[in-house]
Amino acid sequence: MNFKERLISVCTEKCNEYGRKLTSGEIVNIAVWVHNQCVEVDTVHPSMMPGGMTVAEKIYAVYPLKVAKEEALRAIANALRKVEYSYLMDRTAKFADSVNTWPASFRFTEQGHDLVPKPSNWYTQGRYDDDPSTWKRFGTKKEAPTYTPPPEPTGWREFFPDFIHKDMPWNQLQPVHHHTIINEMAKCGP
Repeated sequence: MNFKERLISVCTEKCNEYGRKLTSGEIVNIAVWVHNQCVEVDTVHPSMMPGGMTVAEKIYAVYPLKVAKEEALRAIANALRKVEYSYLMDRTAKFADSVNTWPASFRFTEQGHDLVPKPSNWYTQGRYDDDPSTWKRFGTKKEAPTYTPPPEPTGWREFFPDFIHKDMPWNQLQPVHHHTIINEMAKCGP
């Protein structure tokens, strides 16, 4: 049953239940409720697409940054309550295409952090409705800056005995770990 058929059916039920015509406000409330029910059935519940993915997972797979998946899937599901799947998928794909053309200097910081918005933020803020020209970045196309780790502080492994990556070589740790370790050791003095 599509949205229109379901709306007519529910409105008819409510008219019979109330014994009168519905007000325009009641019809709007019913329409919102029916829409949300249709979205939940069609997209959020595991109505699977080919390949065993939900539509939210299918959209997430196209997004150029893969972080905070559960939070992103919730944000995508909420966005799907506002816009059609085909529209959201199209806008996500266009954004991903734009990001793929960004010069590395616009996409990555010197520490190697990716500047693409987190998917949960992008969908929650409705940025899929932004003008696609705002997604473009221009500049000289240069390689992503290379990160050179700072010198390894003496005794840091003993200073952080519970650090999960303490057995990794210093130059293989993430830049954020280098900075955190150095800053925390500096706070405590020599």
